[in-house]
Amino acid sequence: MRIASLTVSCFLTIVLALPLYAAPPSFIAQARTTQQMGISRKCPEHLAAVHGKDRASVEGALQREFLEFRPLAEQALALRAETIKAGQRIKGKMEHGKPLSGEDLALLNQGIVEHMALRKELLEIAESHE
Repeated sequence: MRIASLTVSCFLTIVLALPLYAAPPSFIAQARTTQQMGISRKCPEHLAAVHGKDRASVEGALQREFLEFRPLAEQALALRAETIKAGQRIKGKMEHGKPLSGEDLALLNQGIVEHMALRKELLEIAESHE
């Protein structure tokens, strides 16, 4: 029972920290790697294709992108808050010796899927502006 409790505790720690993984552990190391691989060219290509050439079109395009990005950032914060609430509820259950239900496991699985999908969208936006 103690091993299962530790395993679930480790799993909850990972799930609750999942939004933190949206940022790379070493931004500088990743930047060097992406430059070596040629990925750093995404930003200039994105700038030319989406933002245009003159200052007004660049500012307008950046404003539109910001308006599209803002709901994603708000969704990430809301999802994180819900994940924390669910994690605390599940942790409380475990501390009282109650087993996790199928509903609890489904909720954890759904949360992971939602976090990963949102993370993918956020990383695509970030990579286009590197």
